[in-house]
Amino acid sequence: FALAGAIKPDLLRPAHLRTVLDEMHDKGLTRSCGQVLSTMRQIYHFAFPLEWMSIDPTMGLQVSDWDGRGKIRERFLAQQDIKELYKKLKASDLGDRWTAAILLILACGTRVEETLLAERAHIDLEASTWLIPLENQKKTREKEPRDFTVYLSAAARKQMQILLGLPGSNIYLFPARLRKGDSKGIRPCNEKTLTHLIKDRTRGTALKGRSRASNSLLLKSGSWTPHDLRRTMSSTMQELEIDADVIDKCQNHSIEGRVRKTYLQAPLQNAMRNAWCKYGDLLEQLYAEAEEEFRQEEELKAKQKVKVAACEAFDYGDEDYI
Repeated sequence: FALAGAIKPDLLRPAHLRTVLDEMHDKGLTRSCGQVLSTMRQIYHFAFPLEWMSIDPTMGLQVSDWDGRGKIRERFLAQQDIKELYKKLKASDLGDRWTAAILLILACGTRVEETLLAERAHIDLEASTWLIPLENQKKTREKEPRDFTVYLSAAARKQMQILLGLPGSNIYLFPARLRKGDSKGIRPCNEKTLTHLIKDRTRGTALKGRSRASNSLLLKSGSWTPHDLRRTMSSTMQELEIDADVIDKCQNHSIEGRVRKTYLQAPLQNAMRNAWCKYGDLLEQLYAEAEEEFRQEEELKAKQKVKVAACEAFDYGDEDYI
């Protein structure tokens, strides 16, 4: 690393990058190899046409040479997982804002970054829509840049109503916490905030200075991430026999293939609305079942506490009698 860092960018050669990537690969940092090479390639692809650099040292280097693509994550929540998550959220210390954020992503399938940038002005409860402007979306060259509209199902609409009713900011749904002397003013929270909150409650081991409830959101099927919720929506829609093209539209994916991208231009707005509503109806059903299960479990816990207290009182009385 020190060797490559000491060389001027214009004098860097493929051999230097290979040395760095080989060292990282030997340490098992295969995913990082891909990220480093992709970042370097982006830098040189920008600078080379402008003649700021005389050579592109990333030319000919492939991410696959260092296993840098990483494994494709396939995790999504089954229906039983969704019910378990709902019950754990009810008992967690997250608070209304972040609980609503999780259930909103689950209901809409939006990216966590897009969700945390949401503004009150983007929400129209009367029309049951949520506008995600172009500047809040994931940057990509693969699709035509345009604003994206999410149609809110009943399940999503409930979470939006909760968020709109919370104090904190008259602009953002997820405002950053303002501290004394903060010069940045009102702004949205950091895009990693929700990811960290979930990670702290699914890692199983508490870290110093972080939440002690390290397994409060850990499911029987394992840990999960905000992006797994997005995958859950698409996979569950697939189980509901919703057309794959409609699912891609609901997730604001780019259309693969030049021919398809050229000729498949229909917005499919009605189909998207119906897909979100059909999926939302299933979520509402699962939430109702989870509510009933949660109520029964709480009643059982209360009865057990009474029983334990009665046994302790009996034992104490018995000893006193002796």
